[in-house]
Amino acid sequence: DDVSKDWSELAYRSLLCIVPDGDSPNTGRLIEVIMHGCVPLIVSDRLQPPLHEYIDWSKFSFFVREGSIPLLPTILRKLGTPRGLQMIKNKHRHLQLASRALDYASEGVMSIIIFALGDRAMKAKAEARTQRRKAS
Repeated sequence: DDVSKDWSELAYRSLLCIVPDGDSPNTGRLIEVIMHGCVPLIVSDRLQPPLHEYIDWSKFSFFVREGSIPLLPTILRKLGTPRGLQMIKNKHRHLQLASRALDYASEGVMSIIIFALGDRAMKAKAEARTQRRKAS
């Protein structure tokens, strides 16, 4: 539809995209923004980005707490300065790498998911052993 097409074109042309918290701790808009090559400015107190245990989201995203929403115009003005634009540019370089890892149609995301599942299984086994030792 036209609204989706307009949003997509706007995201492709943007350097920075605001990603507000949704009705759950995750939002599908986050991955969409990244796949459009737009540095996310995440506004949330509770968002846990996908694979946050393995990917350093601070390298390619900005985070703003919900209590700072009144400061958003000031934050955006600062990001529009030469120093702020350089920060966005630095995050964009990391974003290109992250987008490959988070592209659900690529092998990169499957490798990370397989690694994450194996890592979580090992941690769960270690925790179970610790609990058994404590119980003995």
